[in-house]
Amino acid sequence: METEFLDLIKTFEKTAKRLETLDTTILNFKDVVEGLRQNLDELVEMVHLEEIVELSEKGSRKIQLLNQNLDQISQTYERLLHVDEFKEEYFERLTAIEDKIMRLSDRETMDDGNQKEGQASSSYIALEDRRHVYYIETETHQLMAMAKENENENGPIDGILAKKLVCENDTVFALHQETGDVFVLNGRIPMARHSLDATDFVVVGFNIYYLSDTKLMRFHLFTLEKEVILNHIVSFERLNHQLICQTEAKKSVFVNLNK
Repeated sequence: METEFLDLIKTFEKTAKRLETLDTTILNFKDVVEGLRQNLDELVEMVHLEEIVELSEKGSRKIQLLNQNLDQISQTYERLLHVDEFKEEYFERLTAIEDKIMRLSDRETMDDGNQKEGQASSSYIALEDRRHVYYIETETHQLMAMAKENENENGPIDGILAKKLVCENDTVFALHQETGDVFVLNGRIPMARHSLDATDFVVVGFNIYYLSDTKLMRFHLFTLEKEVILNHIVSFERLNHQLICQTEAKKSVFVNLNK
């Protein structure tokens, strides 16, 4: 009996030692689990921090892009303000030009009436090239030439009763008031005569823009080609690189002279 009891005691002692070992193992496992939990918490915090940094960088880029867009909007707005100012100035100039065209049209109508009654217009000026000065006598419309050096060359240019003079590239052109021919002048002997049936004209480069009946025409001085630009035109005036034409309907039409 005693032997069995001793064996049982030994068994209990071994079991107790194993239980102690198990408790130690469990405690160690708990420590490991706790360590893992802490590591996971730190890892989560790091992930959150990285996300925050990434979001911050994205936010900064979006703010920069927004600032750029705001700058562009501001610049566009400033340009729009300049455009509005230009439009106001343009419409003011256009109104003034249209008024001037109306006055020119009224004056031409009066001049036509005066000419029918045998009265001469006096709105003429003198123009010059390198060697001569040309002018129109007010009462007779006779075209006159005055040499700058040789007075013997002074006198009338035969056969030309002029309505208008134009100077382009140091060359003077004259419009015959009765035939509508345009003359290229060179002293008292014209260099060339072009039958255009014109009532008004301007010279731009090597082109003559002229009004024939109610057509705005273009005539090239070298090729001698004629071209209809616009119909139903009653008058026109040159303004820098444009012609401002008045139609029969009292509207203004612009022709670009750079083409």
